[in-house]
Amino acid sequence: MKKIKKLASLLLALVMVLSMTVTAFAENPTITAPENSDRTYDVYQIFTGSLAGNILSDVRWETTVPARLES
Repeated sequence: MKKIKKLASLLLALVMVLSMTVTAFAENPTITAPENSDRTYDVYQIFTGSLAGNILSDVRWETTVPARLES
């Protein structure tokens, strides 16, 4: 039973570490729509910041909201 708990905690820790690495690959996102698609997509900037190395600082939330998103 102790070995199973240790194995489960090790696997959970590994999953948590690997889940944090996924965002590291999102540096230069590209958005592509399927061919022959008649849908439209809107992209909104929700915050800005300064990236120096791997550190994001001076984060500011976007203050302008498109009129159709206001409630």
